[in-house]
Amino acid sequence: MIMKIYTSLLAGFVAFTAASFVFPQQPRIIGHWVAHYRNGSASYADFNEDGTCKSYTFDGKPLVNATYKVGNGTLSINDKQGCGDDYWGKYSLTFYGRDSVLFTAVDDSCTPRRTSIDGGNLSRVKQ
Repeated sequence: MIMKIYTSLLAGFVAFTAASFVFPQQPRIIGHWVAHYRNGSASYADFNEDGTCKSYTFDGKPLVNATYKVGNGTLSINDKQGCGDDYWGKYSLTFYGRDSVLFTAVDDSCTPRRTSIDGGNLSRVKQ
């Protein structure tokens, strides 16, 4: 009887441990991020749970308010004031750990947005 319990517990532990390696939790874009530029300046972006995003300069001046969706390793984003209601851009997300992400354009016909996002890196701000 004790051997059956021990074997069951051991099998459960092994299955749980294996699942934690097989199904790692994917990093999320939600949070407070910073972008650093070669000229020494920086900007921030806040990705919220409700699908909204706000970016602003280091000193708090607003840059863009946007809506976004994430799925299958891509970010779809729409900043209505910059590109209009019908212009959604799509970018692949490459996470480096949980605190850095690279954006690569998949499809975006809005040149100003594509120029500012494509190839950009964000680092999660530690709270």
